[in-house]
Amino acid sequence: MATGAPVQPVALRFSDRREAVSQAAAYVGDTHLLRSLWSVVTAAELRVRVAWLPAVEALHADRRALAERLREQILQALA
Repeated sequence: MATGAPVQPVALRFSDRREAVSQAAAYVGDTHLLRSLWSVVTAAELRVRVAWLPAVEALHADRRALAERLREQILQALA
C-alpha cells in the first residue's frame, strides 16, 4: 500500500580499533540476529559514521528502480 511518505536513505560506515571499515555490524548471508548483535557488542571500540541523504519521494516509484537508485546514492556517500 502506498502512503505517499518519502524514503529516507541513510549511509552507515562502521569502524573499530583495528579496521577503517569494520565487518562487526555486517548482517548478511547466513548470519542470524543473535550472531550479528554479539559481533556488535564485542567489537573493540566500534564507531559509526551516519550520513543522512536527501529524502526521496516514492509515491509512484517502481520499488526496484527506487531501491537501485538509493543503493547507488548510498554507495557514493560511502566512497
